[in-house]
Amino acid sequence: MTAAAILARAEAAGVMVRLAGDRLALVAATPPPPALLHDLAGAKVELLALLECRADEAAERAAIQAEPPLPAIGTAERERLETKQRLMLAGLRAVAKSKAQTNG
Repeated sequence: MTAAAILARAEAAGVMVRLAGDRLALVAATPPPPALLHDLAGAKVELLALLECRADEAAERAAIQAEPPLPAIGTAERERLETKQRLMLAGLRAVAKSKAQTNG
C-alpha cells in the first residue's frame, strides 16, 4: 500500500497525521486501530517524505499568493510600450534583411 493510500486510510479513520520534525504526530479523538498504527509505522519514511513534499507545496503556494499583483498600466503607457516594441521589431527586421542581402 502506498504512503498516500495509508494517509487517506488514516484520515478516513479520523486520524490526522502531521509532521513533527523527523517524526509523525497523530491526532485522533479515539485511539487508532492497531492495524493502522502498524501500517503507519511501516511506511514512516515514505509518509515523512510525502508530508514534507505537501508542506513544501503549500508553502510555495502561500508565497506565490502573498506576492503583490503587478501594477496596472494606463492606456498611454501601454501605447508607448507597443510603439517601442514595433520600432524594435522593425529594427530587427531591417538588420535581418541587410544581413540576408549581404550574404545572398
